[in-house]
Order: sequence, then C-alpha cells, then structure tokens
Amino acid sequence: MQHLRIANENTPSPGSSAHFIEMYMFAYSGIFSFIVNENTLAGLVHSQSDLDLLPCSEVLDLFLIVDSSGSLSDTDFQEAKDAMSRIVENLDIEENRVLVTLINYSKDVKVSTTFTLDSAQTKDNIKSEIQKLDQMKDSTSTGDALAKAQDLCSTQCRPFNQAVSRVAVVFTDGESNSGNIKAIPGAQLLKDEYVTIFTVGIGKINPTELQAIASPPVTENYLHITNYAELMKKVNFIRRKLCLTPAFVSTKKKFHGTVKQGQYRFYKLDVSKLVNGGTVEIDFVDTKGKTALQTSTTDSHPLRKQSNNNQPGRPKRSTFKKVDGIKSGTSVFYFSVLGMVPGVSEFEFTASMLDQKHHQL
Repeated sequence: MQHLRIANENTPSPGSSAHFIEMYMFAYSGIFSFIVNENTLAGLVHSQSDLDLLPCSEVLDLFLIVDSSGSLSDTDFQEAKDAMSRIVENLDIEENRVLVTLINYSKDVKVSTTFTLDSAQTKDNIKSEIQKLDQMKDSTSTGDALAKAQDLCSTQCRPFNQAVSRVAVVFTDGESNSGNIKAIPGAQLLKDEYVTIFTVGIGKINPTELQAIASPPVTENYLHITNYAELMKKVNFIRRKLCLTPAFVSTKKKFHGTVKQGQYRFYKLDVSKLVNGGTVEIDFVDTKGKTALQTSTTDSHPLRKQSNNNQPGRPKRSTFKKVDGIKSGTSVFYFSVLGMVPGVSEFEFTASMLDQKHHQL
C-alpha cells in the first residue's frame, strides 16, 4: 500500500499552516481504490468566474411553470413569455439533451407542451407554444401547477438511472390563493420525483412561500426581481442555473452517463442519514473514453484544477473506487465528472453510504 501526502501548488513553506490531501492507494484485482481525507485546500476552491466560464453541458428534463393570474398586466405577461423564449433559445434542444414541458396556470392548470421519450422537440416549436400562451387572469393555484408537473414527471421524465437533472422553474408575482393542493405540499410532491425547484418571485411579494417551495439551499434556488422588465435581464443567469443544476442520485443503484470533452456533469447525493458521520464510496467505471471525478461535501460544483493534473500515483485505469469521509451534520455530497478526451466519454457508477460502524445505509 502506498501512502501519498499531496500539497496543492501553493504549498506553504515549512512551519506554516499547510493544507494537504492525504491519500492511501492500493490495488486489488486490477481495481484501484482511493481513501481520501480532504482538509481545506487553499488555492483549489473555484470562484464564481470559474463557473461562468464553464461550457454548459445541460442534459435535463425542464419544467417551465408560469403564473398567468389576474394580477399581471398584459405587458407583464408578454415579458414573461419573451423571457422564457430567450431561455429556450439558449438551451440544447435539438439533440433531445433538454426536454421541455410548459405549464400555464392561474385558477386552472394547462399543459401547453410536454415531451415524451420517443418524440423530438425543436426550439421553434417550443417558442411558438410559449408565445401562444393565453393569460387566464384568475386566482393563483401554484400547488396544483406543481402537482401537475409531478404527475407528468412520474411517467415522462427520463429513467432515474440516467441521472438526468430534473428542474422546475416557477415564475410568479404572488402568493397562491386557490387550488386543491397547497403550494408547499405540491412542491414536496415534485421534490419527491428528484426535481430541483427554482422559484422566481417578481415584484412586491411575500417571499415566505416561494422560499419554502424552492429546493435547498434557498440562497441558490430562489430569485427575487423587482418587475417583469428586469426578468429579461436575468435570462442568462437563469439559463446558467439550469445547466449547472446537479442531478440527484441514490445509493445501491447503477447510474449511466455521457460527457463531452471539456464539459462537466454534476451530481448530488443526500447523505443526511449519516447523522454521526461516515463514508461515501463511489465505484466508477469509464466504459468509453476517459473522465475525471471530483468530489466535495461543501461545493455543489467541484471542478478539476490544473494543480491536480499530475497527482503522484494517480492510476491511469478506467475502474476505481473513491471513498470520502463525511462529517456529522453534512446533508449533501456533491461530485462531478469531466470529459477528458475528444468526443463523448461514457461512464457508469454506483454510490454507497456507510455509517461509522461500517453498516451500509
């Protein structure tokens, strides 16, 4: 067994406070295993500008849910439609990488367009459906709209083992005041389908309900803007949120994915059951091409840094196990897969959680 103690490129001089990765490596039956104990790595934490420069590799099932209640002016509703059209224009629709469902709601809920796994969508068709939306000008049944999205996703979202990000964006200017299902229970139904909910509150609203609807962390998944005119200015921001949303994964299930060279796929695993801490193990296989795996318990978008390129002892093999320690109180484990070679790389992985007594959860 080889014990590696690796410093980042800005390693302090002897006697100062250094930050290291401690890595134990051993091989058995051709499979390489890493046991990583990661402290704070000065110089390896990425900035927002790093994310802004990332090429989007969005692969997602997207629900655009728009409030058309009576509190909106005709101009407001048109600006909401124009903003959604701009968002769609900048997504990778043509290769079915992004599949879109459009839900219009007031007192009633109407599905204007949706996807099926065997049908092709085009940007022009989706934008046409957006512009044809009628403003219903009645009360606000946000919970019913969210429940409808859940019903559609349960039968039409891509299989869970493909680890495709599922995102619902809710545009509204007010608190729900009608419907068969309250907004927060409706949101929970959708979250139970592993859908991340991003809420956009517009105007002078009470943020309490929209923040409760939004997926955690609320600071990342709730946006307040002053009016619908400002919404157009936030189109690029919302689009970036969509393409960087990590996909949910679970334990004891094999997941499959693809990634292009220089692009990332982001994932997240609920580890809240590890109340007193434990470990997460990822059995990872490159089935075609080559990828790089990065993990974090604090950063929702762990990126590969240049200083990691030549880690001593890193195996040039396609199959390995990565083990990360999870501190008590940690709720989410994040990891990313980066495409490393020309073309499209294919990979598969299985995650597992073990408590401090090494019992699998």
